[in-house]
Amino acid sequence: MGDKDLIILVGMRNSGKSMYAHHLQTAHSFTQMCLDQIFEQEQSTTIKKFIEANGWQAFRQAETQLFIKTIFKGAINKFDLFSAL
Repeated sequence: MGDKDLIILVGMRNSGKSMYAHHLQTAHSFTQMCLDQIFEQEQSTTIKKFIEANGWQAFRQAETQLFIKTIFKGAINKFDLFSAL
């Protein structure tokens, strides 16, 4: 892939985004970024525990803010493969 090519995997929970990202990463030596992992690092908790403590609406709001922040920070340009939502 070129410098500006990017694959963004978006889908419902448990739809296979991570599995497909892993297969693409392995087959094509892509650099991968996973929004869920970044979320858990920034929140210092798992997504499951965050939802239990704060609810789905708070999770979706925080996740959306993280997605927007990640794109506008330019961090996304360092990756070929990005799985989100």
